[in-house]
Amino acid sequence: MLFELDAERDSFRQEVRDFFARHVTAEMVERARDTGTYHDAGLYRAVADRGWIGLNWPEEAGGQGRDALDALVFGEEAHRAGAPLMMLSVTLMVANTIRFAATLEQRSRILRPVLAGDITCCLGYTEPGCGSDVAAAATTAVRDGASWVINGQKVFTTLAHEATHVFLLCRTDIGGPKYHNLTLFLVPLDSPGVTIDPIHTLSGERTNTTFYSGVRVSDELRIGDIDGGWSVMREALVHERGGSLGDLPEIVHLSHEILRWSSLGGGNDLSESQRACVARLATHGEISRLLDLRVRSMIVDGQSPSIEGSIQKLYASAHLVADVSDAMEAFGPQTVVEERTRGSSLSGSLEYLYRHSAVTTIYGGTSEIQRSIIAEHALGLPRSR
Repeated sequence: MLFELDAERDSFRQEVRDFFARHVTAEMVERARDTGTYHDAGLYRAVADRGWIGLNWPEEAGGQGRDALDALVFGEEAHRAGAPLMMLSVTLMVANTIRFAATLEQRSRILRPVLAGDITCCLGYTEPGCGSDVAAAATTAVRDGASWVINGQKVFTTLAHEATHVFLLCRTDIGGPKYHNLTLFLVPLDSPGVTIDPIHTLSGERTNTTFYSGVRVSDELRIGDIDGGWSVMREALVHERGGSLGDLPEIVHLSHEILRWSSLGGGNDLSESQRACVARLATHGEISRLLDLRVRSMIVDGQSPSIEGSIQKLYASAHLVADVSDAMEAFGPQTVVEERTRGSSLSGSLEYLYRHSAVTTIYGGTSEIQRSIIAEHALGLPRSR
């Protein structure tokens, strides 16, 4: 695999960095933190106008023909700028899945508005009664002529209050066997019968509970085969762990923040234990970045990084939880100052990441699920569930 990117990537990095310097403001970043909504419509539109939603899509698919390593560069610079682009990452995960699973007519009708920034997506997988076991979904879709009627509830539908569509997992065969009776739909969130209620999390992030009461959806918005939703879900998870634009492990962001702070004068009087903490953060951040680079390199080479994506995600989230706690203890009271407090020595990054870190062990597949994938598919161990 590659350990460093070439000069051409450096040129693109500067282009992206200049773009974010012009478009990302301190007020935008603060608004995202205050509202818990990591999406800004103006910034999203500017990215779309630049053609960067399809940055690493083939030109024949409407993209720019760049690759996953350029996507990594974009993601690193977006994260460093504090750009609120969560919607971009989720929308691309859904759009890439549609490229794999949808019909030619669906791809033609859906993907062009995605690239233009007119269709944005959130995920409707998790339900109150099944947690990370999404295959136990109870939300139903019943065929009625050329339409489906959907009833049920989803939780942690992050960005549903901003997105135009939800990628919704439904049970289409009530009596069928688990994993073989699920179907995915791309449901417009302005459909009659959709209700969105906010949930505010420990990290300050806003997510949502979404309710579906007699929601009627055309069969044209069914993605994949009837009762074939589990195979589509697996493809979606590859794209989620494989990294989309704007996606960078938080532990890399944390290590950047600590190193930046310590190099700006705050590190002159670091104790031995604090220097050791900074070294651990930098090391774990770099390892996580290299694991991410391995995933991207595999995509460039035409491979599917399912196991490698799980390894990267598990490593990054586990070390983020441990390292934030380590840093909070090492640096003391200055780490609990909130982001909005001007002049705080670490700009509230640790305070926020301390609250946020636990969530990273859940989304994108829990740590338990990641360990099971690695054990079963990489080590050949028997199923754990």
